Amino acid sequence: VADHPGDYKLYIFNGCTKLTPALLKAAETLRTRTCTILWTYAPGYTSNDGNSLANMKALTGLDFQLCPDVTEPGVTLADGSRTGALAYPKGQPALSPIFAVANPQEVIGRYTNGAAGLAAAQTGQARTVFSGSYFLETPLMQRLAREAGVHIFSESRDVLEANANFILFHARNADKKTIRLPKKTQVIDVFGRRLVAECVDSFEFDAPLHGTCFFYFGDDAQELLARDGDLSDPARRQLKARIEELFEIHAEGLN
Repeated sequence: VADHPGDYKLYIFNGCTKLTPALLKAAETLRTRTCTILWTYAPGYTSNDGNSLANMKALTGLDFQLCPDVTEPGVTLADGSRTGALAYPKGQPALSPIFAVANPQEVIGRYTNGAAGLAAAQTGQARTVFSGSYFLETPLMQRLAREAGVHIFSESRDVLEANANFILFHARNADKKTIRLPKKTQVIDVFGRRLVAECVDSFEFDAPLHGTCFFYFGDDAQELLARDGDLSDPARRQLKARIEELFEIHAEGLN
């Protein structure tokens, strides 16, 4: 990230507890951009020079305080709901230490002692968000992504990966699912080799329990479907290569 930060709306640093020159460089670069940076638990708290709240501020741009009276990093949101709670197996010690943002610009959630365990602030050009819990639940992630301007393909808690043309969807439960697209376009079922919809910015489908669905969306979807099976066609070969590339990326993510 330090040398190749890319151009994203939301950057997530989960469990980056050790401060390193490369991590610090990445954070400083991102704070010059219009984006959202999410840090969890104890960003930069440890280093070769020891543990320090000053390290955390240097990395994130936020001021922190220790919360010795808090034993569980779950927070209560403004609507009364809870997020980030950890379940400790019998005999396992509680998470410690626990941190909160001191004097935050925006409090999103509070620990049982009232401290800001989930908070945000403007740091340079970026919006920086801190979560004292490293357990990031789906509703919270969807909220932060939406606030960062990220397109939300699905409001469900199913497994989903997407890029500019492909959606890979794995159902946690059997139900009717809804996918929202960035624009109105055509959709084909890659596995089923069929047209799903055309000129739509959302579509529904019935997903079986633990079923995996693979969709292509784009203005050339019907044309590619018509050319299916003709590997001498350049467009068909390009589609096949892009499918294989997505599955390679997915496989690497699982390793």
